Amino acid sequence: MASSNPDVVGIDFSGAKDAGKHIWISTGTEYPGTLQITYCEQASDFFGVGTDRNTVFKELVDWIDSLNNATVGIDFPFGVPKVMAEVMFQAKSWKEFVNSSLWSGLNPERFRQQCVNFSKNELRDTDAMHRADCPHSIRIYKQTFYGVKDILQPLLQRNVSIAPMVKNGNTTVLETYPAATLAKEEGLFATRYKNRASTRDRRKHNVHALSHLQDLDIGGISNNKIVDNKRGDAMDSLVAALAAFRASQNSSLFNISPQTQIEGHIYV
Repeated sequence: MASSNPDVVGIDFSGAKDAGKHIWISTGTEYPGTLQITYCEQASDFFGVGTDRNTVFKELVDWIDSLNNATVGIDFPFGVPKVMAEVMFQAKSWKEFVNSSLWSGLNPERFRQQCVNFSKNELRDTDAMHRADCPHSIRIYKQTFYGVKDILQPLLQRNVSIAPMVKNGNTTVLETYPAATLAKEEGLFATRYKNRASTRDRRKHNVHALSHLQDLDIGGISNNKIVDNKRGDAMDSLVAALAAFRASQNSSLFNISPQTQIEGHIYV
């Protein structure tokens, strides 16, 4: 394993069958006012396992649980709109939503269809604030399903905090959305920087600009690794780590708003 106990972690998540190829993990060491990125690896290489989804998910949960006082940013929706959680999942709290017995009878497609039937494009407050897709959109419903069911649900049984809903341990897991973090910075491309080789120049531009941010040091990793990853997974894990680091500097990490206590919150 590349780095067993980093201060900050950024994870670009995937619900694909071969998730180990598409989940990327960036780790970093925290210095006063700066995050120094130490590793950026695809999950199957990071853990030294195959690409199978279930294997990688178990490795990911066990590793997060083993961390000591780290902040971990992962880019999938940690919840659904409040009305959906309350009516569909019969949940009065975020914990009840995650632990709902309904999950055991769902697969990603049934999850999406039931959400669409209930309310076609319902957004969480945090989705609207950051121009994110709804958690059950065609682009990210698999991430939402597997992220909640196979990452957050088992983490709730471990000594891990999940911001801003559950304060339960020294390591804190929180939701990130790399496009929103990129959009905060002047001169960075928040769209059309991934999923094709032709957008390499945009990835190269972003890496160059990110390397000049005062609170980020990426000199310890290969810039080409990020630029050449045409899906943008490597870059998204790096930006998720930056968002997690910035959130860790905020004393109100667990005190956002009443709505977030059941819907979740995107940290940028």
